[in-house]
Amino acid sequence: MELNAMKKAQVFTTDFVISIILFLFLVAIIFLMWNNTSNQINTAEARKDIQNSAQHISDSLLKSRGSPDNWNNLLDISSITSIGLANEMHALNLSKVRRFREISLMDWTTTKSGYYRISDLFGITGKYDWNLTVTNLNGEMITVGVVRPPIAYYADGEYELLVQLNNKGLNWSFYCDSLPAGTFDTDIAPVVDNNVDDLFKKLVIDAINRRYSTIIIEKNALDCGGGLSEACDNLTQLVNNGTLLIVVDSKNMGKQLLCNPAVFNMSCEKTGNSATSFPVVAEDELLNATVGESLSKAASSQWVVYQDPTKGDNPLHIIVECNDADCTSTPYKKGAMAYWDYGKGRIYWIWEVHDVTLDGRSFNENLYVGGDLLGMGEPLPAGFE
Repeated sequence: MELNAMKKAQVFTTDFVISIILFLFLVAIIFLMWNNTSNQINTAEARKDIQNSAQHISDSLLKSRGSPDNWNNLLDISSITSIGLANEMHALNLSKVRRFREISLMDWTTTKSGYYRISDLFGITGKYDWNLTVTNLNGEMITVGVVRPPIAYYADGEYELLVQLNNKGLNWSFYCDSLPAGTFDTDIAPVVDNNVDDLFKKLVIDAINRRYSTIIIEKNALDCGGGLSEACDNLTQLVNNGTLLIVVDSKNMGKQLLCNPAVFNMSCEKTGNSATSFPVVAEDELLNATVGESLSKAASSQWVVYQDPTKGDNPLHIIVECNDADCTSTPYKKGAMAYWDYGKGRIYWIWEVHDVTLDGRSFNENLYVGGDLLGMGEPLPAGFE
């Protein structure tokens, strides 16, 4: 009996141990499943919170002007109560985008950054990092300036705008009569030719084949008559089809091409030698200046543009005016810096950059031609889009 009893006890003990093992195994499985489910729930909730925050921030940036409306002009960023980048719904104000970028890179206080201040306004301080990039319809990041890649930059002896393009991550090409010192992150090797007529022809051919969206021509003495007539005609067609053309300190070319009412529908004249101060009369995305400020330069004669309605000139938008006595040979307002639309394209005229100041500041540093790419905030992780 005792033996039988012992056998029964052994059987009971073995069954019990097996049951316990199975129970613990099931508990472990249930725990793992619950833990996994809980993590999934938490991940889903976190993802939803991120999406909601991103949507709220995007709506605020793209659909509002911010508060106050002129927040981008405030030096004390503590006075900003909300950031909006729009002039109207889904139409960005580039000046506000630029200021937003400046704030993201600046120091707010001795212990807090502008990035922190923006995070605070977004309501995500301590929760999330953020990154904002501004791209065109092709998905290419745009710059703080007016240029649209790919860009061709032609310079003959002076390279004032080189700093706006080089090593900025832009897709650009360089055409020059002699290569200045330095390294260049151009899309193709710099094209160098001391025969400036041939250099200009190469530029125009490349502009057609490579489909440059922006062409910048600085400090040239090109003559659009004679051997360059075909190249100048092609340039005209490029602008008519949508190319942005920026011309700086132009001599013969300005007179014979840009200021030819029969070609680009604009008139121009050469100033006398006494004009030294030029007021800003309109704000524009190309220039970081407010109405009432003035550009100053040493006295010298320069070409300025004006609209002569009797010749059928296109409407001229003057940014910086030449209202000196040396600019009054005709009854029309003269533009030292201006633009006009031609077909689907636009032409910017900048009469001079070298040794020009803007109320004591560097004129060049306040020109938004190229400049840095519009990306701000914390860098995205590798492979993240």
